[in-house]
Amino acid sequence: MDERKKIPLYNLAVKGVFWLICAQVIIAGSLFFGNIFYARLLSPKDFGLIGLTVSLMSLMTGFSRTGIDLALIQKKDEYEKYLNTAWTIEAVRGLIIFVILCLLAPFLAKFFNESSINKIVCVMGVGFLFQGFTNIGAVLFRKNLNFYKQFILSSFPVIIGTMVGVVLAFVLKNVWAIVAGSLTGGFLKLALSYILHPYKPRVEIDPKKLLELLNFGKWMFGLGILFFLTSRLDNLVVGKIMGMTALGLYAYSFNLATLIPKRLYTIFGNTTFSAFSKIQDDIDRLKKAFFNTMESVSFIMFFFTAILLIFIPDLVRLILGNKWIPIIPVVRVLCFAAAFQWTVIGSHFMAMGCPDKKFKINLIRTVSVLILIVPLTVILGIFGTALSVMVAHLIAFVIWFVYSKKLLECKYTDILSCFCPAFCVTSITGILIVIIRRFRGDVGFSASILHFMVFIILYISFSYLVCKLWRKDFLKNLIYISKSISEF
Repeated sequence: MDERKKIPLYNLAVKGVFWLICAQVIIAGSLFFGNIFYARLLSPKDFGLIGLTVSLMSLMTGFSRTGIDLALIQKKDEYEKYLNTAWTIEAVRGLIIFVILCLLAPFLAKFFNESSINKIVCVMGVGFLFQGFTNIGAVLFRKNLNFYKQFILSSFPVIIGTMVGVVLAFVLKNVWAIVAGSLTGGFLKLALSYILHPYKPRVEIDPKKLLELLNFGKWMFGLGILFFLTSRLDNLVVGKIMGMTALGLYAYSFNLATLIPKRLYTIFGNTTFSAFSKIQDDIDRLKKAFFNTMESVSFIMFFFTAILLIFIPDLVRLILGNKWIPIIPVVRVLCFAAAFQWTVIGSHFMAMGCPDKKFKINLIRTVSVLILIVPLTVILGIFGTALSVMVAHLIAFVIWFVYSKKLLECKYTDILSCFCPAFCVTSITGILIVIIRRFRGDVGFSASILHFMVFIILYISFSYLVCKLWRKDFLKNLIYISKSISEF
């Protein structure tokens, strides 16, 4: 059989990956430079306030997540008849969350001993209204692998919102600039969802359809809670124990460490879940697509992780300023945590109808965080917080290996081999750059740029060499896919 016919959905998914990579590079760049301007114009306390608010909002999201969007993507047939019920539930959910946040805001401000949290939480809560009333038809962009429109829907709001926030930061010089930028992006996404997709949802609740959707989404409800506990509980602990300034330093560290990995995970997670769902009954095709995806993910993830590990001191001292120097060791620890968390793809669990596996992995991660975070934070400060997060993600990474091996009916070495080429390339390149930097001893801006360019050249060169000598089939597949993309 012709190779194109064996894995057409994988190739289509990778075309989507390239589409979304272009979008996410723009988004990540926008957020990165936006955060640099924010860091120069605002104080760590401002970042602490917005970090705490976002964490509280994530708490509400986690305890109300329905998983309806993923249920629609996972369904093979007659999914259109579920859209109105899905949209109605999401709209009601957004409205309820907004009201609850407004009612809880005064008590939250008192608990964290920060009066300004009251107004910030209420205003930011409007974002849930925008999210709830977003056109449910936009979910079908991911289901049908229509990544061009998904690109517009996901990237434009972030870019415009960041621009608005940065401009206002020059004028206001306080946390309200970030709040205004966030709401601008949320409103634009709401408007674009109706412009880009012709579906016009209406109010309708069919109990039978709702129960069917929630039956799949029940695991997503649990995942939402666990995701909050593993990704936002650290902010609440730091905010309560150490105050807003320490939280601002930690939140900024977390944003830097996860900015690129989280965006890349979103790309690969969305595309592979859609593609894997369509071939969920063919274990051989799914297995091959999974291995190819993991190899691609590891090369990109390890690349950005190494960059931040090596160049974070330069970024802080030369661009952000001395007030951010305490984040350097914290960012480095969180880089490893991000690598453990975001390199692994869990969409094969969802596509094969086993969301419970993903739930159990996150449960183990959550328990680990709950055990470690308070004592390590009290003893080591925000560095201890970061360390507890890294250990929890490492434990979950090991469990992911075990479940993936059983579900895909393969060997541990099959999965491990997906990471080996990227690990070797990253290790060799990183060691060489560290040696060069130690030998030259330059720490100026021009020297940092030179070292950065050398790192990129070496990484690309070693990647090509390793793939050519070690993974010829992987290199051929990339070449074929690149040709396919040019014809897309």
